[in-house]
This record gives sequence, C-alpha cells and structure tokens, in this order.
Amino acid sequence: MIVEPELRGLAACLRLCGVDVVSRKEEGTGTAEPGSPPRIRLSRDPAAGSGKTYFYHVRTAYPRRQLVEVLNRLDLWRAVKPAGRCPRCNLVLQQDVPKPGNRVPQDTEPRIGACPRCHRRYEVERYERLLRSLARRNGHRDEPDGIAVRRQRDAQREYD
Repeated sequence: MIVEPELRGLAACLRLCGVDVVSRKEEGTGTAEPGSPPRIRLSRDPAAGSGKTYFYHVRTAYPRRQLVEVLNRLDLWRAVKPAGRCPRCNLVLQQDVPKPGNRVPQDTEPRIGACPRCHRRYEVERYERLLRSLARRNGHRDEPDGIAVRRQRDAQREYD
C-alpha cells in the first residue's frame, strides 16, 4: 500500500500488522518487490484518487480507527500478522534469540521481534492482544488468522 504523508500513524499500525506499506515519498524508490501486484493508495483527500486505479479514501481521523476501517473495507483481517514489520523501517521483523545466560524459562519468555536495520524490539504478544481486542470490538467473533494459527502451533509444541 502507498499512504499519503498525513497517514503516517496508519502506516505504522499497518506495518505492525504485517502489511507492506510505503509512504508516497518512498513510492518511486523501488521498494516494491518485482512481480508484486499494484499497490493500493490510501489518502484522506478524496480528490487524490481521481484517475487512480486502486485508491481508498480513509474517512476516520485517528490511527487505530483508520486501521480498523482499512482492515474491514479491504478485508485484511485474515492477513494480519502481529508485529510483522518494523513501523519505522518497513522491514520484516526477525525472531529475537534470547541470550544464553538468561535464567527465564523458554516457556515464560515473551516472543520478541527485532528489526535488523534499526535494532528496535517489539513484543509480539502485546500486538496480538491489541489486534484481538480491536477485532472483537468491531464485530469479528474470531481472532485474526495470523494469531489463531500461531496460538494453535504453540499449543501443539507444548503438547509434544
């Protein structure tokens, strides 16, 4: 997706959901992967969509409400992957490896995603809880698929 500069809060929220988002300034820098489908342009200005094939006019003013609006309208709830991308760099977060001297048992240790470029760390469970609550408040009975699949996989590991 391509977002206008005034939607940078929405861009950060979408990146934390695992969606590849670039700002309009970065659009021409070749950040899109070759062979990828055309990007959807998001803007608060309805006139910005004239002549654009893929355009969505974001109507709400606050980033969390904008996130819910975009996820509902474009039906992206199933594609959500909590803490999937760095909100600043747009790079895919890597699983952070715990330090060998750590005394915390692996079962209780939080899952951390780390950005390879800016080295920021994000706790995955925090964003899972946020997305789960947003989904429930907005009429989605089930949790987003990315969360449900991960939870089933973790439960299977505990069982084995």
